[in-house]
Amino acid sequence: MSQKPSRVQIVKNLISSAIPGGTLEHDGTYRGFGCGISIPYDTAIQYVDALTALYEEEKTIAPTLTLESFEQRVAPFIADYVLSKTEVQTAEVTAFLQEILSLPVSVHDVFRPISGITMTKGGRQLR
Repeated sequence: MSQKPSRVQIVKNLISSAIPGGTLEHDGTYRGFGCGISIPYDTAIQYVDALTALYEEEKTIAPTLTLESFEQRVAPFIADYVLSKTEVQTAEVTAFLQEILSLPVSVHDVFRPISGITMTKGGRQLR
């Protein structure tokens, strides 16, 4: 039976999925970010699996932050390690997740369907 990867290993998988350069998705990569990194097609599955695993790792993130919003915060975090070719440490991953958890929760009134939001009775709070 395989062991569940640690948060640090998940972030290392994210970092190893990324390459320096590329800012647009149409430049031959699966996903490009404005922070100087991109995800090539050949590591896209590894990247998506790691991103989803990190998102689901902290149970209190998913109810208040969409996966897309989470990814927008993860990309600059991992970019520093991709670009400097340094290794992430446990304390840095913990601090990053704590920063995400400390984001203020705001209440939104939704008057029409919005892609990616599932409404429950009483509304939904998003970060």
